[in-house]
Amino acid sequence: MCRRSALGLVAVTVALFGAAGVEARQAPSGGAATPQASSVGASTMTPEQARLLEKLDSLRPLVAEAQVALDVRIARDLEATRRAAAAAARVDTLGVGLLTVVTPTGQADIARALITEVWNEHFALIERSPTLAESIFVFEWSDARVPIHVESNARPVQFRGSTQRPRVKSAIRNAIGAALAHDLRRAGTQVGLWVSGNPLQEPNLEAIYRVVATRRSQVTRACLAGDVSACASALSLGTRRQDLAQLSEWYTPEERRALVVAWRPELMSRFDRPERTRCVEGRDHAVCDEFLTSFGSMRRDWSPLPPSVRETLLAYAVERGGPGAWERLLEDPDMEPGQALEHASGSTLPELLAGWRARLVEHRPETFEDLAPSTGLSLVWTILFAALAMRSTRWRFG
Repeated sequence: MCRRSALGLVAVTVALFGAAGVEARQAPSGGAATPQASSVGASTMTPEQARLLEKLDSLRPLVAEAQVALDVRIARDLEATRRAAAAAARVDTLGVGLLTVVTPTGQADIARALITEVWNEHFALIERSPTLAESIFVFEWSDARVPIHVESNARPVQFRGSTQRPRVKSAIRNAIGAALAHDLRRAGTQVGLWVSGNPLQEPNLEAIYRVVATRRSQVTRACLAGDVSACASALSLGTRRQDLAQLSEWYTPEERRALVVAWRPELMSRFDRPERTRCVEGRDHAVCDEFLTSFGSMRRDWSPLPPSVRETLLAYAVERGGPGAWERLLEDPDMEPGQALEHASGSTLPELLAGWRARLVEHRPETFEDLAPSTGLSLVWTILFAALAMRSTRWRFG
C-alpha cells in the first residue's frame, strides 16, 4: 500500500509542478538538475510546491524499493511461465543401464538407440554408481529445442540437428564418463587424485603414444622399450616424494636441466632467477637439481607422464577387471593408485602395465611415409643439375 501511495504521490507532484517544479529538477537532457536550474525553480515555487518537493525527495528510496519488488515479481512470473511450458512439453523418461534419460517424445527412439549403443559398448560392466543414480541426462538432438525442466542433477547431452552421429555418440560417452569420474572425487580416493580428470572418456591412443614417445625422460624411453618397472615409475605409481633420488630415476642430468630451461622465468620470484641462470647458462647441474627440489611455492609436479596418460591405464584396468571392477576401485579410498588398479583389474601391476604398454604400442602412429614420391623428385632434380652441369664449359670435351 505504501509503495502504491509513493508512486501516486510522484504522479501528483509531477502534475502540480508543471514547468516550474519538475523541469527545475531535471537537467536539459533528462538527467540530474544543474545548480542554475535548481535556483531558478526554487525562486518560482510556492511554499506548497516546496513542501511537496521535499516530500517527494523523502519518498525516493521507497519508490526504488517498489521498482525492485516489481522487477522480482516480473522475473518470478516469467519463471512460472517457463516452468509451465516445460511441464506442458511432451517428454519421455527412459531407463538405459544405470541411466535416467529425459528427452522430447519425438526423439525417444533415437535417444534410446544411441545411448544403449554407448552403454553396451563402454559401460555395461558397471553395476553401481552413486553419481549415475542421482543424475538425469537431458538428451536433445535437434535445432528446435523443447523446454525441459529438471529440478536438480541435470546433465545436458544436447546437440544441433546437423551434428554427425559418431560425434553424438562420442559426446554421450564423455558425459557418462564425466559422471562416473565424479564417483572417484566424491569418495576422496587416492586413485582419483592420481588421474584428476575423466578416465572413461574416449581416448586418442595415437596421441597418447606421441605424448609418451616425445617426453624427454629416460624412464619413458625404457617403458616403451618394454621395461614395465620403468612404466610404473613414469606413471608415478608408488611415488611419494619428488626428491633428488626420484628425479634422478626419472631424468638424466641434462634432462633435468632441460626442465629448468622450459620453466618460464616470469613465474619466478627475483630470488629464483639467478639460480635458473646459473643452471641454464652455466650448465651447473647441481644448481639445476637444487632448483627443481626446492622451488618454493611455485614447485610443480615434475613426473614424466601427465594425468591424461594415467587415465588410459585406469580405463584399461577397469576394462580388464570386468564386472565389479568399478565398484572395487571405489571400495577403499585410502588405497594407493597401484594397489587400487590391481584390486580393480584382478591382475598384478606388472601384468597390467605390460598389457597397457602393448596396447599403446599397437596405436603407434605411422612414422615412415611412402618414399616413392620423394625418390622420384630427387631423380628429377639430379637429372636437372646434370643437364645444367653439362652446359658448363668445364664439362665440355673436344
